[in-house]
Amino acid sequence: MPSARRGGWKGGSIFIVAGHIHSQYSSNNVMIAEPGNLMATTQDSGRVDLFERWKGLNFRFLPIDERDVRILEKLAEDCRKPNTKIAKELGISEAAMRKRVKEMEEIGLIQGYSVKVDYSLMENSVKAYVSVKVDSEHRLKVVKMFTQHPRSLAVYRVTGDYDLLSVMLFRDPREFQEFADRHLKVEGVKSIKTHIVVSSYKGEIWSGA
Repeated sequence: MPSARRGGWKGGSIFIVAGHIHSQYSSNNVMIAEPGNLMATTQDSGRVDLFERWKGLNFRFLPIDERDVRILEKLAEDCRKPNTKIAKELGISEAAMRKRVKEMEEIGLIQGYSVKVDYSLMENSVKAYVSVKVDSEHRLKVVKMFTQHPRSLAVYRVTGDYDLLSVMLFRDPREFQEFADRHLKVEGVKSIKTHIVVSSYKGEIWSGA
């Protein structure tokens, strides 16, 4: 692995979920590439193909190399697969596999491992994208309200006509209505626009992604 950790790497991060790379780095039907010949993989709907995304990068100046990308792809397919099997598939030793994964964890590239949940099997989920225009005087108060709400998945500061974008996942329509009546009419909220997800053409189904 290249020694690009000088001073600490400030790049992005990956969160690996069982069968997926969260946010959203993953692919299926991986075509293994030889070093120096980074090849694209067959991409599954709603996921990012790391090989396609990072092709053309000069790995000499990055904290990982192409073999590490291959390891990430394998973990994305099934992060519960034993290191021995992944190492064998990639033609490296288990010790080398563990070392590379540990180093990617230490630099913060791999953020963690978790389980992917399909909430729709348990509830009548409502996923909503809530755009909020706020009074600058009460911005922090409104941001705090959204970030601390238990149904909030993400809160972003955005450009355009609105100031904030919150991604929410409610258990059912009634819970969403209660949220709209109670929280979207507070001091500091000037206007809102809400988009309810009806179905998905590409992306994760009711998983909070």
